[in-house]
Amino acid sequence: MNKTKYMQTDSRWGGLGYPKSPYFIRNCGCGEVSIANCIIEMEQYKSYTPKTIHSYCVQYADKGGNGTILSGIPKMMSHYGMTEVKEHQNMASLWTELGKGGRVAVYLMGSRKGGSKGVKWTSGGHIVCSVGYKVENGKHYVYVKDSYSNSNQRNGWITYEENMKNDVLRVWSGKLNSKTPKAYTPTTPYTGKLPSKTVKKGSKGSDVKAVQSFLNWCIKAGLSVDGKCGTKTVNAIKKFQNQNGLTVDGTFGSKSLAKAKAIVNVYKPKPAPTPTPTPTPTKTGAAKITAKAKEYAWPYGTATSKFAYKTGSAKSAYKTALNKWMKKKAKISQTDCGYFVSTCVRASGVSSSFLALPGSYKNSYPAVPSTMTIVHKGTMGNFALKLGDVIRYKKKSGQHTVIYLGGGLIAHASRKHAFPRISKSAPWNNSNVKKSTIQVIRAK
Repeated sequence: MNKTKYMQTDSRWGGLGYPKSPYFIRNCGCGEVSIANCIIEMEQYKSYTPKTIHSYCVQYADKGGNGTILSGIPKMMSHYGMTEVKEHQNMASLWTELGKGGRVAVYLMGSRKGGSKGVKWTSGGHIVCSVGYKVENGKHYVYVKDSYSNSNQRNGWITYEENMKNDVLRVWSGKLNSKTPKAYTPTTPYTGKLPSKTVKKGSKGSDVKAVQSFLNWCIKAGLSVDGKCGTKTVNAIKKFQNQNGLTVDGTFGSKSLAKAKAIVNVYKPKPAPTPTPTPTPTKTGAAKITAKAKEYAWPYGTATSKFAYKTGSAKSAYKTALNKWMKKKAKISQTDCGYFVSTCVRASGVSSSFLALPGSYKNSYPAVPSTMTIVHKGTMGNFALKLGDVIRYKKKSGQHTVIYLGGGLIAHASRKHAFPRISKSAPWNNSNVKKSTIQVIRAK
């Protein structure tokens, strides 16, 4: 058993990327690294690394950045020499297969906590492999290689029952075979030329050199780039055609050229994605009004009523509170609802005009500034309020205005409680309210 284990985060390949995706092997390459950890069990692949196989495996990368597409797992196993590749519907089937010996397995792990030891494999989905199997004391042991963790609960000899049982979502197995690799795959982009004319036995010139250079890159043909299409070049053309499902005739014609262009295009260097600048969040007018309302009003849940309409020390304490919350913070001494709401709007920078008048006034509402708009009139009903909405309405005596803070909270002032505060109520639904006069004003 080859106990070498490749990690996704290895600097030699961790930074290799995927097409049309901002992701790299280090953060979503568990699938192809698991394949690399399996194939080094075979003599012909013992020196292969995730970097070696990346140019082939990259075609099975999920373009949304979610790692390897699952249909690619058995294809990669087969490509790198494994036979009898199959997906198992239950663990009993897997144990039967692994019990034959000379098999490896690739597991898709879920996000639950596996086995009696409660091992957490992943927060979403993760692929690992095992390269050994044995049964002891009624437990199934597998030799696991986890490319993203060195935990001894997720690597080496562990038991399925204690460490994996509740997390295996899908599993594939394959038989190891020491045979000639199916095909060489390039590891770098092609920088040479392709032929402009058909090349066949006996051809000479620059087009032959182009074919020879391409075949040396694509299938590692080892040809001398001499511009002469002899037996070695013809055989290399046939090998290329055989590996790519073309008619094997040793003539590099239009179909071979089209396939060559497609392969070259796959291995073109991918430009680094242009990072999208993170926009600087802007604070809306509604948010600014809400912030001022919370700053200037007495917090919800405090014992405010104990200061109201009192004499002696209690009255003195109330005056201290009034001085703190209105004169020093809001810079005003009035406690009327109109002054309070307008002060919040003016201090937020949304408008310099008054939106409301003191509660005793019965005349028309002040005009709405151009920076705000009336979004609702009349009975509130099921109208959806938003943070920072100003609500004004007339009552049988005077009028009132409040600022909506969300969650059923409002900030307002009145002579009843004598200083601005945050309350949990919907006063516009009171029977004293002339509901047809309700207006909701919102910052644009």
